[in-house]
Amino acid sequence: MKILIADDNAQEIRVPLRRQLGRMFGEDAILEADNGQAAVRMAERYHPEVVILDIMMPVMNGIDACRALRGKHELAATYIIMLTGRDGGLPEGLEAGADVYLRKPYVLDELIAVVGKGLEESARLRAFREREQVLEKQVGNLNESLWAFQEIVTSLGIGVILCAPTPLGPIRYMNPAAVRLVGRPTPGLRDQPVGILFQDRDVGQLLEDILAHEKPLAVPKRVNLPSGKSFPVLLSGRLISDTKGQEKWIMLEVGSV
Repeated sequence: MKILIADDNAQEIRVPLRRQLGRMFGEDAILEADNGQAAVRMAERYHPEVVILDIMMPVMNGIDACRALRGKHELAATYIIMLTGRDGGLPEGLEAGADVYLRKPYVLDELIAVVGKGLEESARLRAFREREQVLEKQVGNLNESLWAFQEIVTSLGIGVILCAPTPLGPIRYMNPAAVRLVGRPTPGLRDQPVGILFQDRDVGQLLEDILAHEKPLAVPKRVNLPSGKSFPVLLSGRLISDTKGQEKWIMLEVGSV
């Protein structure tokens, strides 16, 4: 946890505030900067949860520093508190991206409460962003794996059916050869139990065996055509996963006998 105080008035503001916040949140948590430019550089290095910015500072003022901080993706979860001793500036400070605007002289209890709220809000935003990144990565891996899989199996002569790894085996994908074998298009079968394609529909045991043993298995079956006719096939299956082992599917191969 880091809290950054940026104020050029060391004697009256920065040092007393460092001591006061240090007693509440720990001395090691407090960082200091005497101008906006230094505050931005320090924030880039330490990624503080909360930044307290004075508006009137040399080199770079608090408004410009706030804009600079808000322009950095890695600091998106940083909670920014603007402090000012002058009249006006409220719309400008909030438009620059500040979360809270307080006037000097500040009320210590009020400032401590705002800092505490800022720490909670920053933690919530960081946790949300981490979950978002994990989800983006998983979706990216899944899409990449499915795309590669479809590129390969589309060209195969043998029927390939991709199912979710459950005893019902909801259908997720069929290559063109599988579509020709079962005599019906994929869209109408998506998420249907794979057993609907076969005459006896008793495919659950095969799927359970695949999931339990995680090895290729094969059984004779009969494909049930929409016309009511059927013909014998050899149905084999195995458990497959993406390159990182994060997503699994059951791959069934349907071959004429």
